[in-house]
Amino acid sequence: MKKSTNANGDGGRGNARDRAARRMWLLSPEAGFGGNGEKVQCAAAMDRCEGLVSYETMNVDRIVPGCLGGRYVRTNIRPTCFTCNNDLSHEQKRELRAIRQDLRELVAA
Repeated sequence: MKKSTNANGDGGRGNARDRAARRMWLLSPEAGFGGNGEKVQCAAAMDRCEGLVSYETMNVDRIVPGCLGGRYVRTNIRPTCFTCNNDLSHEQKRELRAIRQDLRELVAA
């Protein structure tokens, strides 16, 4: 599947300054994830881990994945640790494969 790109040619992530600003916002109390400006709980923590992430250890996860049109905007991002982000990605890929298979079967019927 071809990655979408924006004017920067970076898959919609923005430049380094944009990415840094997103991370800082996710750490802030204003983002609503319980951050204190330095650390924030992994957004998947409710059922996955009890981890706190910092600017350096945070993965910015899109709630609606990019392959479904999700963008890196404040209403579609959350802070996650590496492990949870990786697990979520694998789960989404499995779900998408199952949906594609169901669609193929419907079309073939």
